[in-house]
Amino acid sequence: MDRTRIRRLVITVAAIASSGATTLVFSIAAARTLSPTAFGDVAREFSVAMLVAQLTMAGISPALARHIGQGEDDEQRWSRARGGIRLLWVGSLACSLAYPALAVGGLAPVSIDSLFSGWAVTVIYPVYFGLKSFLFVLDRVETYAKLEFGSDALFYVLLVLLLTMAPELIVGCFAVAYGCFVVVVMSLITRRASVGTEVRADASLLRYAGYAMLSTYATVARFPAVIVAAGVISESAISGRVAAIFALLTPILLIPQAASVLTFATYARVRAPKEAQGLRATLRLTFAATMVPIVVGIIAAHLLLTLIYGTQFGPLSVSFGVLLLALGPVVVGMPIGNALAGAGEVRTTAAIALPGFFLTVALACIGGELYGGSGILIGCGLAIALTGVVLAVVATARLGLRFEDFTEGLLLMGVGAIALIQPSVAIVVGVIVVSCLVFRNIRTPEVTLP
Repeated sequence: MDRTRIRRLVITVAAIASSGATTLVFSIAAARTLSPTAFGDVAREFSVAMLVAQLTMAGISPALARHIGQGEDDEQRWSRARGGIRLLWVGSLACSLAYPALAVGGLAPVSIDSLFSGWAVTVIYPVYFGLKSFLFVLDRVETYAKLEFGSDALFYVLLVLLLTMAPELIVGCFAVAYGCFVVVVMSLITRRASVGTEVRADASLLRYAGYAMLSTYATVARFPAVIVAAGVISESAISGRVAAIFALLTPILLIPQAASVLTFATYARVRAPKEAQGLRATLRLTFAATMVPIVVGIIAAHLLLTLIYGTQFGPLSVSFGVLLLALGPVVVGMPIGNALAGAGEVRTTAAIALPGFFLTVALACIGGELYGGSGILIGCGLAIALTGVVLAVVATARLGLRFEDFTEGLLLMGVGAIALIQPSVAIVVGVIVVSCLVFRNIRTPEVTLP
C-alpha cells in the first residue's frame, strides 16, 4: 500500500476523532457541572443551533467544495475557493435567521445570552465546516488537521473558563474556537489566491445543494429518528438504551468517515473519473480495517455492554451484535456514496438515502412492537444493511468497482456471522482469516489511495 496515502487517512481519522470529541466532552462537562434545568436549556440551545447549522453544512458546503474541486488546476481551485467564501457566508447567515424564530417558537431558550450564543454557532460553525471541506479538495489535509487540533484545544480552554465564569454562554465556545479556525483559513486562502473567481448561486449549484441536503439529512437522521420512535412505541427506558447503544457505533465509523471525506475530495477534483483503482483500494482498506473491530465487538458484545452500561444491558447483547454486523454494508456505502456525490451523482445518493431512512424507521418500529428493544436494534440493522447493499450495487456499475474489491471485508463479515452463533469458533477462524489477509497484502503490489 502507498504509505503516504495511508498516512493521510490516519491523520484524517485523528482530526475527525478530535473534532467529534468536543461535542462529547461538552455534553459530559455541562451535565456534570450545571443543574438539571440549566443543562436542559443548554442542550436545547445547542441542539437547535446544530439543526439550523446543518442546513448549510449539508447543502451549500458540499456544493461549493465540489465546484472548487472541478477547477482545471491548483490556481483555479484556489481562486474558486476565495470566491466561494462569500457565498458560504451568505448561505450561513441566511439559514441562521431560522434560529431566533425557532427559539421564539419555544424550541430553545429566549434569554439574550442564549439567543446570541446560539445564533453565533449557527453562523460560524457552518462556515468552519465549509472551509474544512475547501481544504480537503485543495489537498491540504495536514493543514486542516493542525488547525483542527489547535481549535479543539482552544475550545477546551474556553469551555473550562465559561463553565466557571459564565455558564449561560458555554454554547458560544463553539463559535469562538472555530471562529479562529475560520479566520486563519480565510487568511490562508486569500494569501494563496490574489484574485477570487466569483461563484454564482446558479440553478446547477442550488440543485446540487438541495439533493446533497436531502441525502445527508436522510443519512444522519436515521438513528435519532429511531430513538424518537423507540420512545413513542415503548417506554423511555427502552429509548434510552437504544440511544446508549447507538453511541457505541461512533468510534467504529471513524475510518469510514475519514475515507469518505478523502474520497469526496478526490472525485470532486476530477471532471470525469474513469480510473477506479484509488477508490477500490480505499474500499478494501476501509472495509477490512473497520470489520476487524466490528468482529471483536460482536465476540465481546455481552462483556462490552455490561462493563460500560451495566447488567441491565446484557439481554441486548445479541441484537447489538446483529447491529454491529449490519454496519458492514454501511462501511462500504459511506465512501461509495461520497464518491458518487463528488462525481456529481448526488441525485442517486438522495434517491437511495431517502427510502433508506423511512425503511429504517419502519423496520425499527415493527421490531419494537414485536420484540421490544432487541427488535428495534435488529430492525434498524436490517434496514441500514439493505441500504448499504443497494448503494454498493449501484456504485459497482457506475464507478467501475468489482466484486473482488469487497471480498476481504465479506470474509470478515462471515467471521462476524459465526461469532453471533459460536464466538469461540469465530476467534480461531478470525485469526486465520486476518493472518491470510495480512500475508496477501504484504505480497500485493503497491496501489494508490485517493
